[in-house]
Amino acid sequence: MVGKSEANPGVDRITSGEIKTIRYSVETSGVSQGPEGKKAMMKALREKLSGIKQEGRFSASMIAMWDYVLAYHQSEESGTLDPCFTAGPCCDAFPYVPDGLESQGVVLQADSVVADLGCFGGYGLYDFARRRMKANLPVPAMMGIDKDPGSIDLSRQMAGIWAQEYRISFYEADAVSLPVQSASVDMIISRLLLPYVRVRETLKEISRVLKPGGVALFQLHSFEYYFMQMRANIRNPSTMFYYTRPVLSGIAAACTGTQPENKWFSETAMTAGMMERWAANEGLSRIWAGGFSLKPMVIYRKIR
Repeated sequence: MVGKSEANPGVDRITSGEIKTIRYSVETSGVSQGPEGKKAMMKALREKLSGIKQEGRFSASMIAMWDYVLAYHQSEESGTLDPCFTAGPCCDAFPYVPDGLESQGVVLQADSVVADLGCFGGYGLYDFARRRMKANLPVPAMMGIDKDPGSIDLSRQMAGIWAQEYRISFYEADAVSLPVQSASVDMIISRLLLPYVRVRETLKEISRVLKPGGVALFQLHSFEYYFMQMRANIRNPSTMFYYTRPVLSGIAAACTGTQPENKWFSETAMTAGMMERWAANEGLSRIWAGGFSLKPMVIYRKIR
């Protein structure tokens, strides 16, 4: 039953049991999962994406990520991954969730629940589910959450093609008020969300919904990332200033422990050290760090 959170009593909360039993409810294509079925599904996804592009209603960046993930999987399944997908320091989009979670003690079962915060059109959950299926690992129940209604709309449309075998749902919500009951999620994915939100409040909400022992994967924009962008735009003052603001916000947050309130500094450069302090306050302990220096990744476990 949907209940109310004691922390946010005005917001409906979905129970863990409800998440686990949700089957994708949009009419699906009925594509089978054998070798021919995979080809047919890829074709159906590309045709769907082509139609969506013609509508012109969705963010070009979200569309580009769907183009990217489909090309990546097609290249991977051909047995010769195109070097363009791994050639540079920013080529870290996939795997969406790093391989080898089990070596860090992260074991996801079919009855586990995974939530992707800032799901950005749902391309990441597609990658996550397909990889686990190909590796013969259980695919848990999945939730995609984003405050952008366009992201949720695109997620649902694309899931209508690929998600018929999975338990998946998408919700429009803010990261500081998640539509999930406390202690109901086994894993949170939060790739490149934290730079754009109130970090301490978001970490508090993530800790609320994680089960004891649950984990959260974060990806950050480091100071180095913004310095690179500033150098690249040195002849374009307005764009250079755009990338300077997160650096100033990050410096203020590092010195004071709090992000600036001014809307001009709503994006924040971060380091793993800054995350360490804030996460510890919410009972989260780091168990893994990796990724590129421009966009580092960290995994935390809820210990209390």
